[in-house]
Amino acid sequence: MNDELSYIFKLQIKKQNIFFGPGVIQLLSLIGEHKSILKASKQMKLAYTKALKMINTAEQNFGFSLLLRTTGGLSGGGSHLTQKARLVIESYIQFEKEVLLTCDTSFIEFAKSLDRLQK
Repeated sequence: MNDELSYIFKLQIKKQNIFFGPGVIQLLSLIGEHKSILKASKQMKLAYTKALKMINTAEQNFGFSLLLRTTGGLSGGGSHLTQKARLVIESYIQFEKEVLLTCDTSFIEFAKSLDRLQK
């Protein structure tokens, strides 16, 4: 088989426009870790406003909240993933694994057909 060939796959969810994919998954995961949109956006090298827009757009399209937000103050603010957000992340990751398995199998067959053409 041709060892130099590979493929790239990026799973994105859309309605009219793409609103959910690896970037939002990473952002949500980091928010879950840091309990902060600001810290998560800084780690991703995203503007805070861009991170907010990504979350708000996903929430609007899904029709439910992904974050529980508390405003700053003496004890500081923060953001926590909702149970629905955790389920969305888990479901997306499972979906992506299943699709990648199918892609891998199909790609192997594609590469084999190319090998046959080269002989």
